[in-house]
Amino acid sequence: MSESPNPNVIDTDTITGEMHPIRRAVISIGSNLGERRNNLQGAADSLNDTPEVWVTAVSPVYETEPVDAPAGSKDFLNAIVLLDTTLSARTLLDVFNTSSGRNTASADKFPKQVLPRTFATGFRLELMHKDVELCLAEARRQGVPMALGGAVGELWARAAASAAAGADCTEIVRMLEDDAGVVVGGE
Repeated sequence: MSESPNPNVIDTDTITGEMHPIRRAVISIGSNLGERRNNLQGAADSLNDTPEVWVTAVSPVYETEPVDAPAGSKDFLNAIVLLDTTLSARTLLDVFNTSSGRNTASADKFPKQVLPRTFATGFRLELMHKDVELCLAEARRQGVPMALGGAVGELWARAAASAAAGADCTEIVRMLEDDAGVVVGGE
């Protein structure tokens, strides 16, 4: 989520008169349990029902095979939600982590590494790039389609080529920030 709000878009509190910048966020949602489509709709509805959050668009639903999931796991249904909010990145993460949106990125990497700008998980970016490339090579060898794998591989290759030697894997955020012209988080 961008912590660099659009200075031309402001929400004014009608009671206090305080002005709050509106930030744009892009959220990926997914489900492989139960009524998957209903779960996605429920997640989008929950976001829209969150005070100071306005869902502005939802992508079409797409289906992907599970990765690193127990044997017999169902395929995931996924969607992307575009929203505007006056909430800070940390508050929006807190909303996710107290609901069904909690995951290792929202519970650990973003609040501990990205938002405070420390970028120090202890796992080097070039090792992540290597691991992604090994995964993609094995998928090709086995004839397993990886719908988004090529794009993910290209992102990690770009990040590895542009980052300093020994950079942490969370440093990929800096490249994505440069691409989008925003800064994610910050305390």
